[in-house]
Amino acid sequence: MLMRFDGGLVEFKADGEIRGQIFEDVNYDGIMNDNSYIKGIVVEAEQYKYSNNDFVKVGVVANGTSNDNGDFVINNLPTFYC
Repeated sequence: MLMRFDGGLVEFKADGEIRGQIFEDVNYDGIMNDNSYIKGIVVEAEQYKYSNNDFVKVGVVANGTSNDNGDFVINNLPTFYC
C-alpha cells in the first residue's frame, strides 16, 4: 500500500507576479490606441487542480485592480517547480 507519494513538486522560495494592462481594443488589432485604458477592472488569479480527468477550481489565489493607466499587478503568488 502506498503511504506517501512525492510527485516532485517543490515550493520555490520566491513569490510570483503577474503584470498587465487593460484597454479597449476598438479596432481589434491587439494594440492600445487613443489612451483607451480601462480603470477599476479586478483581475483574479485562480488555482485549479486536475481531478478525474478534469480541472476543478480550488479558488482565487490573489487579485489586482487596474489603475488610471489600465495597469494591474498581482503579486505574492505561490510558485512551484518540478
